[in-house]
This record gives sequence, C-alpha cells and structure tokens, in this order.
Amino acid sequence: MSWIMTIRPKNTRVQGVVTPWWVGSGEGKALPSFPVNNSAHQRGGALMLVLVLMSVLSMVAIESLRRAQIEVESAGTYLGGVQCRELCESGLRLAALLLERDMDLNDYDAPTDLWVTFFEDEDAKKALNFQTGVLRVEISPEDGRFPLSAMTAETGRQVMQRLLVGPPYNLEQESAARLVTAMRDWIDTDEEGEFEKPLYVAQEVAYRPRNAAMASLDELLLVRGMPRELFYGGQGVPGLRDLLTVHGSKVNINTAPALVLMALCPDDVSRATAANLAQDMLAFRASQDNAGLLNKTDWYKTALSGYEQVTLQQELLSVSSDVFQVFVTAEAGAVQRSLRAVLRRTAGQADPQKPVSRVSLERKVLG
Repeated sequence: MSWIMTIRPKNTRVQGVVTPWWVGSGEGKALPSFPVNNSAHQRGGALMLVLVLMSVLSMVAIESLRRAQIEVESAGTYLGGVQCRELCESGLRLAALLLERDMDLNDYDAPTDLWVTFFEDEDAKKALNFQTGVLRVEISPEDGRFPLSAMTAETGRQVMQRLLVGPPYNLEQESAARLVTAMRDWIDTDEEGEFEKPLYVAQEVAYRPRNAAMASLDELLLVRGMPRELFYGGQGVPGLRDLLTVHGSKVNINTAPALVLMALCPDDVSRATAANLAQDMLAFRASQDNAGLLNKTDWYKTALSGYEQVTLQQELLSVSSDVFQVFVTAEAGAVQRSLRAVLRRTAGQADPQKPVSRVSLERKVLG
C-alpha cells in the first residue's frame, strides 16, 4: 500500500483557515484511523451501575432492619407496660384483701399483723415473682403519723412544737412556735391570726390559705416560713412529710415512728427518757410474742418497766388504723411501673358475697 502526504509548515493558512501542520492537504490518502475498544468502557460503566444499585439496596435493607427493630422494641415496651399495669392493679387488690382479712383477726394494728408479715414470708416473696414479671407491695398505716388536724387544739400544737425543737431538727423555740402558728392558721376555719389571708395575698406570688383541712401534705410547702429541707429531709434525716399525715385525728402508737412517740411525751419528761421509751416501744411491739398486749393505748405503762410515771398525750392515742397508704411496684422485662394508693377501712360486718367489702379506695396514682 502506498500513499502520498504533502507536508506544510506549521499553522499554514489555507483559504483563511489555520490548518495544523500534520493535517494532510487532501492530496493522496488520509492518515489511517486507530480502532477504539468501546466494549471495555461499556463493561466498566455496567460495573459502576451495579455497585451503585447494591449500595442503595444495602442502605434500604439496613433502614428496614432498623425500623423493624424499633417496632419490635416498641411492641415489647407496650406489652411490658400493659403487664406492669395489670400487676400493679393485682398488688392493690392483694393489699385490700389482706387489710380486709386482718379486721377479723384482732382489733388493733401492729407490725405483727397479716398486712405486714405476709410480705416478709419467703414463700410469699417467691409467689410474687410471676412468669410475666415481679411484684412488690408495701403497706403503711397513715394513722402511725401525727395528724395535722390535731393542731387545731392546744395539745396537738404542743406535740408539734416538741417535734420541731427536738432532735434531729433542733429548731429554736421561737422559730418553732412561729412555724406551728403558721401551720395552725393554714388549717383553722377562721381568718384571725398573724398568718392569714392578708399576709399571703400581699406576697409577690399571691394565694390564699386553705382555712380548712389540708388535702395533701404538699400544701405544707405553701405555709409561710416552711423550709424545704425541713419538709423533705435528707442525709438520713426524715422530713416532715415522713412523720405527718392529713388523715385521721389520732396516732396509732403500735405503728408510729420513734420521733413521733418522743413528741407525744409531755414536757416534764426528759429527752433521754423519751428516746429510751420510744426505742423500747419499737422493740416490744415488733415481737410476735407480745402481739396480744398491744390492744390498749397504755400498754407501754404496764408492759415496759421503768415508765409507770410516764403518760403520753392520751387524747391523741390509738392502737388501730383506718387509713393505709399502699405502694406497689411491678417489673416486666425492661419496663417498670409504680402505683400509689390510699385505702380506707370501715368497721362493720363483712359481706360474704364480696372478697373485699370493708376496704374502699380513696386515691390512686399510677406512675
């Protein structure tokens, strides 16, 4: 094969067009063309497309799995919540049944009673570990605390004064007296006194005192001069919310804590004697052997030696309880719920057609 190519100088202008030097003049044959491998480019493009599609599908699959896992966890949480609520309701019914049965066993309430000992029994603890979850029930008599309603009388205010000036609070006499007066003015029905409506409405955040029985212990925080640390307690020191109650009018000495028992002692009894009496009463009433001696409000004088001359505030004493606070916790898997309720017992004959006929629900809060 032969061909002829004419060589021109670089950038030779032909008819007004700049032509590169290596372009032929058209005389003879053109330069041969070189083949391009298009199939290799096509295979590379297809591979890139496949990789992109696989990446997209992988992300879709991962997102689908994540959503499925979230839905499974949500379903498990919902199921656990339903089981916990049912367990809490069962615990509340169990507490009501125990309080009902206890009324037929004796006429007093003490730490040796059925509503206490049932939950201390190991077999009962195992029985409360259900296949669907774990149940815990605590029953606390409100009558074991000092009733705020008693502060409308002078005797009740004296008990509160002794509670505040004694350990662990150790308030000054004057400070304690002002706080006691403020608490009395909040619950009494008249509007005469230092801590009444004019004082509260003149505050930056104005409100009126209730001038009636408190509906909740939290109202104490609204009383003028009530320190929050005194109400809540802390660092091993109980707060007033642990020692006072808005229910009833008397104190069950069989369930009252030591600080309340000490405050019930008259002023002529030393703090040391009051503390010893309280500890001896707690130890005596905790023994099952002494249960039959707890049915009178002066059992501490006859059953304990050395306290014959001590007389607690008799008009404020009781040996039975009518109002109980029930705290129930339930766990099902990773879910936990709680229920707090107030149950009230009423005297009378039981209805044989109903398992619980003398115990009524006053308040219930599910958490």
